[in-house]
Amino acid sequence: MKLALFPSLGCALLLLSGCASGADDGVHKPSSIEFVPNAAVLEEATETVQEPLDEYGPSARERQRLERASDLLAEDCVRAAGHEVSFPNVLDYPPSTLWSLKYFGVWTKARALQGGLGMAPSALAEARQHNEAATSDETEHAILQCVGVNSRSEEIASLSYRTPEESIHERGRKATWSWASDDPIWAQAQSEFGACLSGKGYALDEQRAVTSPKIADAADSEAGIRAALDQVECLSSTGAAQTFVDVVAAYQVAFIAENEAALVEDKKETDKRVAFAEKVISEHGGH
Repeated sequence: MKLALFPSLGCALLLLSGCASGADDGVHKPSSIEFVPNAAVLEEATETVQEPLDEYGPSARERQRLERASDLLAEDCVRAAGHEVSFPNVLDYPPSTLWSLKYFGVWTKARALQGGLGMAPSALAEARQHNEAATSDETEHAILQCVGVNSRSEEIASLSYRTPEESIHERGRKATWSWASDDPIWAQAQSEFGACLSGKGYALDEQRAVTSPKIADAADSEAGIRAALDQVECLSSTGAAQTFVDVVAAYQVAFIAENEAALVEDKKETDKRVAFAEKVISEHGGH
């Protein structure tokens, strides 16, 4: 069985593990917040959320540029070791919604129809899987040497996803989600949402997202699609989706007020990394 060694996928796995933690990593929870309805913007077309901390971190497009530059340098490294490799170009695909914090699983009708309660099909993921399946064990080993945390070059490391321990922006995103999910306003929205699902005959699935209805069938089955559509309807009709992101936004505003100077410096570092990524991409043909 082949291992998932491609650098962009590794970043994704790291992100998910970081967001799943409830630890605040040394930042301080504000004693109070000012809850403002509709402070965050849910973008249904792109399945993303616009939040106050976005101003201090890389955009989805910039994250793509960082990934592409990292892939290009990794390709150079693997070829220098005597192997041929070409990673799928992330710039040929829509920006990943992975970088937009997920508070409540499936929340758009389009996504529900595509994958039910499971993962929607991804052309980029399919391209990576096809690429990996065609890669020899020797080339995989070379890839691991080039992108491994303990063996990669400083240039590749500089383009990698920064963990909450390395970036106060990422630390803020992680901590404010944790704080918000323990807030009474969130709990009330969660209760109303749960009552809506209960009225449709569902119990909540504690093994999945906190808002996922429990079903006996596969997540992407017809039953999974029906359950996902019911989930989307309940998130909308109760206002829970908007409330969840607004609570997070309130904690982010408080976090920014306490840490703005550090966030500004963090953004300068991000801008340097993005500029380097642009340089790498330009030197490799501009795409």
